[in-house]
Amino acid sequence: MRLRLTVAIALALAAGFGCPAATQDCNPPSDVADVTIGVRIAPPFIEDDPVRGRRGLTFDLWASIERDLQKAGVIGRTAFVECPLGAQLKALAEGKLDLVISPLTITAERLEHFEFTQQYLSSGLTVATRADGGIDFRGAAAILHKTMSREGVPRAILIFLVANLVLATLIARQLRQSDAFRHVAAEPLPLRLCRYGLETLVRTVGLTGLGGDARSTAARVVEVFIAVVGTILSATVFGMLTSALVGSMSGSDEITLRALAGSRIATLADSTAQAFFEQLPTEDAGIGLGKDLKLEPASLAHRPAPDPGSCVAVAIATPESRCVTTASWQEAIALLANGDVDFVLGDWAQLSYLSRLPDFAGRIAVQSTTFRLEPYGWGISPRRPELRAAIDRELMARIRSTEWRFVVQQYMGSGGISPQ
Repeated sequence: MRLRLTVAIALALAAGFGCPAATQDCNPPSDVADVTIGVRIAPPFIEDDPVRGRRGLTFDLWASIERDLQKAGVIGRTAFVECPLGAQLKALAEGKLDLVISPLTITAERLEHFEFTQQYLSSGLTVATRADGGIDFRGAAAILHKTMSREGVPRAILIFLVANLVLATLIARQLRQSDAFRHVAAEPLPLRLCRYGLETLVRTVGLTGLGGDARSTAARVVEVFIAVVGTILSATVFGMLTSALVGSMSGSDEITLRALAGSRIATLADSTAQAFFEQLPTEDAGIGLGKDLKLEPASLAHRPAPDPGSCVAVAIATPESRCVTTASWQEAIALLANGDVDFVLGDWAQLSYLSRLPDFAGRIAVQSTTFRLEPYGWGISPRRPELRAAIDRELMARIRSTEWRFVVQQYMGSGGISPQ
C-alpha cells in the first residue's frame, strides 16, 4: 500500500535528520541526578548534529542557563531522558521528570497537570499544504474582488472614472485639432469613434509617451498631464494585477476548518493539534461550521467528547482514516510531500521551519495565520516550584536582551519569530 511505503520513506527521512529512536516511557536514569530533563528530537529546537552532537534553540538555551544555575549552586547534576511527547506529558504530571525543554506549547489543559516557565516564543496551530507553482486564476479573481470591495475603494474608482471621462474628452478634442488626425474627419462616424477611443485608452493608461502633434501650448500641457496621470494609472492597475497573480501562486487563500473537517490530515501524536482536530465537527454529524470558520477554543469546549478512534497511528492507518498521527513533524511533512495526506495540522514554528529545509523547500507551503495561538514554554514538574523560579529569572534575562531576536532567527530563520 502506498501509505505504508511512504511511512518507510518518512522513517528513513527522520533518520536522515539525525533522529535516534526514543523509548516509549520517560524512565529516570539509574544514577542520581538533581534535575532530570525530558528531550525529543524536534528541529530546530532540539536536533542531533552528526558533528556537534545534540544542539538546537532550546537545547543551547538550557545549556547556558544550566551553566549559570550550577555556578550559583542552585542546581546540581542534570540528566537527559529522551522520550516521545505523550510520555513526556505523563512523566511531568507524575513527577518522573523535573523539566522538559523540547517544544511544548502552553495550554489551559496542560496547566492543570504541571507548571510552565515564562513564554519564550509565540506559535499556534496552523496548516501546511503542498505548494502549487501554477497560477490560480480563481484565487487571483478572489483577491481582486476582496481588494475592490474594501471601504472607500468603490468611491475612489468612481472618482477615477469621472476624471478619466474628462481626460478622454480633452484627448478627443486635442486629436481633432492635430495634424495627424485631420484625415480622420472624412471617415465614417463609427470608425472615427473607434480611432478616438483606442487612442484615448492608449494615452490614458500610459502606453504611449509624448507626441509631436500638439498644435498649441495648452494642448501640449494637456498631453503632458495625461502622460503623467496615465503612467500612475498603469502602475496602479498592473500593480494590483501582479499582486493578485503572485498571491494566487503563493497559495494565499486561507485553509478553513470546513476544509480540514472533510480532508485527510496528518499531525503529531498526543499534540494539541491532534486534540483540536478530533473536536472538529464533521458534515456526517450534521454540525455546520457556518461562515465563521475560525473557531475559538471556548467554542470547542462545548462540543461532544472526541472519538478516541478518529486519529490513528500512521503504521496502522487505512485509506479511510481521516487523521493519521506520526512520531515527528518531519514524518508528517513527508506524508504531505508524497501526496498521502491533504494537509498537516500542527505547530506553526516547526512546520514553517521544516518547509524551508532543502528536502521540502518549494514543495510545502505553511499558512501564516493560525486557528489558535499557543505560546511556547518549558514544562516543569509541580513538585519543583523553586526550580521554576530560578529558571524564570535566567530565562527572562535572556529574552529581554536585545540579542534575543537575532538568536531565534539564527536557529529558525528569518520570519521565524511569531505567526500572524
